[in-house]
Amino acid sequence: MDVNDSHRRPGDYNTGVIVTSIFFAIVSSGSLMNYFFMLISTKTSSAIEQQQGMVDHILWQDVGLTFIVNSFVFIAAMLLYLHRKKSFYFFLAALVATLIKISFTAIHEGSIAKVFSSADIGGLVVSAVLILVCIYVWRLSRSNTLK
Repeated sequence: MDVNDSHRRPGDYNTGVIVTSIFFAIVSSGSLMNYFFMLISTKTSSAIEQQQGMVDHILWQDVGLTFIVNSFVFIAAMLLYLHRKKSFYFFLAALVATLIKISFTAIHEGSIAKVFSSADIGGLVVSAVLILVCIYVWRLSRSNTLK
């Protein structure tokens, strides 16, 4: 690590990188907290009870993969905030885990059509967003914005 790397001037930071990283950090941490509260069912409201009914029918592999995706995105967002090239690999790992989750859904349901249904289209949207973010971060690292 270079001595000058840890003492950057405020003008050296890219505003788009900071906004993107904060957005992904908030979204992924909110999702992680939501899964945590649903799994331990600490709140007792009618909405939580309805969600708990949905959670009871979700496979543990799906919950585990969702937790992994959100964890990777949170770590990647923190690394991106620090302008580190390693963030690309965590976003890429989140993309791969999302694609595994989509494949798992297709295999478990027995049809690829289930992946494109209105209930499960979220996985494809997440994949598309992660692809765009991976391209963005890769371009940032190629332009030496990230260290």
